[in-house]
Amino acid sequence: PSTTSPDLCQRASSFHIHVANRSTGSLVGYRLKCSSTQRLELDSAWQIQMPAHEVIVSVVGKKHSEVVNSQGMVMGNGSVLFKYLNPSLLAVVTQSQDSRKATVTISLVDGVTGSIIHQARHKQTQPPIHIVLSENWAVYSTYHVRHRRYELNVLELYRGMQRKLTESVSPVPHPSMVNVVAQSYILRTAVHALAATYTQRGITHRDLLIGLQTGSVLAIPKVWLNPYRTVTPTSEQLAEGIIPYSPELPYVTQAIINYNQTVNAISGILTAPAGLESTCLVFVHGLDLYFTRWTPSNTYDVLPGEFDHLLIVSVLIGLFLAAFITSRLSAQKTLRHSWK
Repeated sequence: PSTTSPDLCQRASSFHIHVANRSTGSLVGYRLKCSSTQRLELDSAWQIQMPAHEVIVSVVGKKHSEVVNSQGMVMGNGSVLFKYLNPSLLAVVTQSQDSRKATVTISLVDGVTGSIIHQARHKQTQPPIHIVLSENWAVYSTYHVRHRRYELNVLELYRGMQRKLTESVSPVPHPSMVNVVAQSYILRTAVHALAATYTQRGITHRDLLIGLQTGSVLAIPKVWLNPYRTVTPTSEQLAEGIIPYSPELPYVTQAIINYNQTVNAISGILTAPAGLESTCLVFVHGLDLYFTRWTPSNTYDVLPGEFDHLLIVSVLIGLFLAAFITSRLSAQKTLRHSWK
């Protein structure tokens, strides 16, 4: 439009856009602004130039509708790890053009300031790279050329080290103050798509949905991808619910959400919250289409089908009658005592 409303002009500076140029290997961030003639314009805010031998493969951001229920993780000793929650965080995947090096780099970039929060470099690794970014963590799949295996890598970001609940924490910490914890796991088969479950209020536990080469969609609880997992966890870690480390992720056939309905050549998985907090809607697309509902923590907010409604109604009616009768008896007793 030739002119812009004053309200939109006041909020224009809160809109940020990023553009990746694969030919030049640059990532440029823009912000909206209003000119003197009340027209919206793009103003260059920052620019990142990738090394000459690297090419941008993909850029992934967070879902703007994502709801985070917990701001931190309580440790076994009573301290709290506060999550680094940045809705503008971007994950930039670059690959070395030298086929002999076969190096893939994952860069976590602040989409507002252009600061590089963290970089993870994987040698002897090649695409395809599938990545999902949510809350304070990123999970991505790689193929290790030397070991000839598929791996799932997890990065979790926290605002500094352990802090007590009484300590104050800066809402926007400097990149050097962000603590990053990483871990890698082995997967049995190739990955064609990655997604995470989302719910309305973020209370339900998160699952990672993995579209496999076999046409199955495997759901793995996020707790299995905890980077704090160790071979011999301490008593404090066991109190936190940390599972002992095993290099290979379990392949549980009961966790395949499409059962025996194979989805050929899976190209993507879309997730969205449902009306119930326990339920997530999942849409898988490829040569075939598949839609289902998934409950990572079971249907804890729905009464089971075998629930005895007649019994609960009878109990409620009995309690109501008992309360009515006892109140009448109490009133009569009080009246008798008043006449004495």
